[in-house]
Amino acid sequence: MDIIVLLLDMVLMTFCRLESKTAKCDGKFELSGLNHGHLEQGIKNHAIVGHSFKNFTLPKIYDCHIQCFDEKCKCQAFQISGDRCELLDEDRYSTPDEFIYTPGYAYFDMSREYIHQVRVILNSNRKCKFQRFCPARSDCNNAAHGILSCYKLQDVFNVTSDSAYPDSHCSNQCCSDSVCLNGATCTELCQDAKHKFKCSCAPRYVGKFCQKRRTSCKEQLLMDKKSSSQAYWLFDPTSNSWYETFCDFTTENGFVWTLIESFSLVNNQNFADKSFYKDYPVIENDFNWNKFRLSLNRMESIANQSSHVRATCNFNTDGLNFTDYLRAKLTDIDVMRKKFDDCRNYEYINVRGYGCHDCTAVFVQQDMWHAHVDSYHGARCQLNASGAIKDPGGEDDFGWYQTVNPIHRCSSNNNSTTQWWFGEH
Repeated sequence: MDIIVLLLDMVLMTFCRLESKTAKCDGKFELSGLNHGHLEQGIKNHAIVGHSFKNFTLPKIYDCHIQCFDEKCKCQAFQISGDRCELLDEDRYSTPDEFIYTPGYAYFDMSREYIHQVRVILNSNRKCKFQRFCPARSDCNNAAHGILSCYKLQDVFNVTSDSAYPDSHCSNQCCSDSVCLNGATCTELCQDAKHKFKCSCAPRYVGKFCQKRRTSCKEQLLMDKKSSSQAYWLFDPTSNSWYETFCDFTTENGFVWTLIESFSLVNNQNFADKSFYKDYPVIENDFNWNKFRLSLNRMESIANQSSHVRATCNFNTDGLNFTDYLRAKLTDIDVMRKKFDDCRNYEYINVRGYGCHDCTAVFVQQDMWHAHVDSYHGARCQLNASGAIKDPGGEDDFGWYQTVNPIHRCSSNNNSTTQWWFGEH
């Protein structure tokens, strides 16, 4: 009796319709389809903005689907406007904020899944004798493997892999397409048919394909939700140059903080007469906590994207400590544009252990005075920081430091450091 062994791709191509197409990947087969809820017309008047990587002029939805399927490494979805077909490197689930109302477009989700190679064994009169679904790649050509039930051919569309092959043995050729840019390292993945590779970006670059130069701390976090708090190189498009600063993603829930200045008490005289609306860049290309400040243009650019300002003490050694700390809205204390010498509103302020929420304290900044809190002359405000130093000019906290209190953590010794930050919430 003659036995004919057919591979699944031959079977599926026989039954291929608009919603299904297959390809072989590392010993498995990939099944692709459109979500049935909007198969015929897509999601009308919606599109994803900014993620089209290839465009075609094609007459039919099916043709656009085929183009997306053939771009096996990158295409996650596609959209159509008239006879314009756009292939997308993201879908509406991965970039929900960029999936927007767009008249004239129709958006289509692509489903991709792996199924194991199947042997369909037919007897001489081409009647189904049995079919076997291989639980592992090593079993696919193992004649000793048990015979399973006979399935209808159309049922193979619904059979998915229970266990994918380890990525360490993956070879899907996606990295040979140079999908990762700017010196990134590409790793091929075979666990999920929707994610066939991963780009590990070189320093200074972000994005799924490492295609973007990092311009802000917020952008770093958006591109990598697991980003660690550390110094990052950021690109300044205005000057077409790079600079280094510290990004804090973790110390305050919901905030992304960008460091604009840090200095030790021993270096105070380099900063004491520099208000934030003065241009005084210090070591922007070799970040350190003891003597650092961004240029005026860069601080203004960060402030324009921020909602808050804060000051901390010894962040480099102690992390965030709410003793000797302040946080305020930039609408209440706009350090980039205004002089101050009065009571200002704070979301929270603490000086030497005395603190209050949603209260006022004296804030000072003049042309020749660095921004600071004067806890001695603050009796008219709500913060009551007892034990403030009187002479020579009233205790200076978080800057200026002409009258120093060693109990204040920013000025306890020459190695103590002061930090100022802008934050997005």
